[in-house]
Amino acid sequence: MPTSAIECFWWNVQDFAHYEPHRSAVSRWPDSPEKFEAKLTRLISVIDAIYPAQKPDMTGLCETTPQAARQLAARLFPNHKVVCGQPDQPYTHQVILLIPRTEMFNDDAPVLIRDGTAFSQPIVVADVKTKSAHMRIFACHWTAFDTEQSQEMRGRAADSLRSAIYDFLNQLSAITLPRHVVVMGDFNEEPFHALFESKLYSARHRDYARKADHPSDRAVSRIRLYSCGWR
Repeated sequence: MPTSAIECFWWNVQDFAHYEPHRSAVSRWPDSPEKFEAKLTRLISVIDAIYPAQKPDMTGLCETTPQAARQLAARLFPNHKVVCGQPDQPYTHQVILLIPRTEMFNDDAPVLIRDGTAFSQPIVVADVKTKSAHMRIFACHWTAFDTEQSQEMRGRAADSLRSAIYDFLNQLSAITLPRHVVVMGDFNEEPFHALFESKLYSARHRDYARKADHPSDRAVSRIRLYSCGWR
């Protein structure tokens, strides 16, 4: 288990669904057990190549079904728990976090996208607690495609994320440790897109994230973030 650092890995595995005979003719699903096993084997080979010795502490995936993620975890991360944003929808391609089954790591309720469409993926949440800090991980997959509606949905996802971050960092009565947040995922926008500045109040300069709070922050749920995507 990590002591001073946590290794996180993110991957959009693109249509990684488990095999179901009654869905073999459905788009984005494997049409045979062999097709599923072939893709699973390819994913494992890539992760093994990146992490030949010790595997990452936490792995984030998107565009996968919970059952497919469980089969990947069984092969590579047997001591990890599968956390998904829509546990009641086993046939949905969704965001998944694989976290260790230890007291240090816990899942929390997903963040739902306010006024999102049926295709708006909930934000998956995991907590990491040590003796000195409490860190919350937000794993996202924002709406794809370059249409007015998809852009609007990405904006709503950013609004929902911003509010969740603000609420977590400002639960004064519940805070006993210093709190931090990490956001990762597939945002379907370039790191320099205006959405990150106008909705998430993030910037590529660390000094921006260190600015003092302003009286206007509370009204807009503003937490200044450092956007390492620029690097």
